[in-house]
Amino acid sequence: MKHRNFDETREKIINAAARLFVQKGWEKISIQNIVDEVGDISRGAFYHHFKTKNDVIEAVTIELFDNRPDQAMLIFHETENALERFREVLRYSLTTPSKYGVMASLNHLVKTPEFLFKLYTDGKEYSSPQIEQLIEAGNKDDSMNVPYPKAAAEALALLFNFWLTIDISELSRIEYQERVNVLKTISNSLGLNVVDSSLESDLMTVYDSVNKNK
Repeated sequence: MKHRNFDETREKIINAAARLFVQKGWEKISIQNIVDEVGDISRGAFYHHFKTKNDVIEAVTIELFDNRPDQAMLIFHETENALERFREVLRYSLTTPSKYGVMASLNHLVKTPEFLFKLYTDGKEYSSPQIEQLIEAGNKDDSMNVPYPKAAAEALALLFNFWLTIDISELSRIEYQERVNVLKTISNSLGLNVVDSSLESDLMTVYDSVNKNK
């Protein structure tokens, strides 16, 4: 029972911190803010679980990524060609919420060094291999024609994980549309026409959702 209470308190702290980071940005949140958000713990209880704010930031970062929607099931969906499956994966990752919100809307709010490093390593270890696998399948079924699948996958993971999301709230709608257009040009030049009109519309919907209160 004691161990369960320990775990429950730790999870309450992580959930409260995640909500605050997403709502207000991590740099504006203090340990006391987190304690107050939990409501039924003391600062001493907080420090029993986390020694510093950076420790809770690291825990929140892990929580955000662990609660990301599972895209793997879409990769092996055989009713469409690989290019369509790639679009489906991108659409799913952009528009399906995790426990704390749509991932694309979280990136610009939780810009801690820990989060950015995790975003990079996640792209390298998780997103890039999935994209590479889809590209190789697309080369085989003739829906894509990509000479360098691994390099193309790494480039696309960086573009989608960083360039399209990190500063999304700082761009005008026209500026974001221009980025989508450039992404379309880049992907076409790589040999895969992944950004069709439907995915483009979804990207702009994400932009509008993130910036609806501007």
